[in-house]
Amino acid sequence: MVMNTRCPQCGATFKVQAEQLRLRGGLVRCGNCAAVFDGYACLTSADEPLPRRQPPAVLRNRADMLRHSAQREQDVAVDDDDEGMAPDRAREPAMFLPDGAPPSSAAPFVWRTRRVEAPAAGANLQAADGEDSPILARMPEDDGFAPRPADGIYPGRDPVAAPSPAFLDDDLLQRARLRRQLWGWACVLALLLAVGQGLLVYRTQLALAVPALRPALELLCQPLQCKVGYARRAERISIMSSSLQPPPAGSAGANESGRPDAGRPDAGRPDLILHVVLRNRYTQPQEWPALMLSLTDLSDTVVARRMLTAADYLPAGRQRGPLAAGEEVTLAVPLRTGGLSVNGYQIDKFFP
Repeated sequence: MVMNTRCPQCGATFKVQAEQLRLRGGLVRCGNCAAVFDGYACLTSADEPLPRRQPPAVLRNRADMLRHSAQREQDVAVDDDDEGMAPDRAREPAMFLPDGAPPSSAAPFVWRTRRVEAPAAGANLQAADGEDSPILARMPEDDGFAPRPADGIYPGRDPVAAPSPAFLDDDLLQRARLRRQLWGWACVLALLLAVGQGLLVYRTQLALAVPALRPALELLCQPLQCKVGYARRAERISIMSSSLQPPPAGSAGANESGRPDAGRPDAGRPDLILHVVLRNRYTQPQEWPALMLSLTDLSDTVVARRMLTAADYLPAGRQRGPLAAGEEVTLAVPLRTGGLSVNGYQIDKFFP
């Protein structure tokens, strides 16, 4: 079904389909002014006349403007015919009268549409140059561009000697120079402290990354009583062989040199001796690993477990040095079982 609807904004009338109104909820967008309105509320019949659109305000006032302009031209023409004055040039308003210019016989320009009376013949036109002139009366007497005597920045005041600039003061310059030097030395000292702290904290990493720095780092650690560590790669240390045997008759705890180790707390007659061969397969020296020894009985049950550190299986002379790269070391560690029935063992290495 076709219906007519009218835009309430611009008054344009056009046809719409009832199906379109139902799908859009009755909302219609005007194709003339793009305004959105309710199509149901603005339905019109086909016989209803269209409203007459009002012309713009400028066009509605054009007739009055034309009548006003014609009336004004008629008034000026009557004045010219009666007084015999000059044509259009004399009727133009003079916005500025230069010095020595002849006085104008035309009346001052006004913005009213009343009839302008011409001055009487024989009147003294020189009075227009006097105080009664509506243009010259508004001219200021003081000329702001006229030269004036240079009395200084503040006329009428005595000049006062200004203080010397701060950048010309020797004391200020010396203090500023000293302040800059102090700040410079403070920055250098802070930088050195930061570098020293970084070397102290990351000494091991630096020694591993740059082995040539190890002597300098060790020298730096001497007054601080610190130690430059070595690599700790347990997966690159291999247990080549191991065995748990009873000690030979009449022997005490022995170290890798084969001599008795009387300085050990378990020196004397040990119950068992653990023989281990360690090999460093890393390209750099490493720390000595810890050994975890587990003793088992006949049922393969762990009856005792002990962690052996470097102080437990190394002689005193080797505890200070690392496990060199590619080095293979044979260890003999005496053990006391305390009367336990030991049938087997398990051994592993790690870094605590």
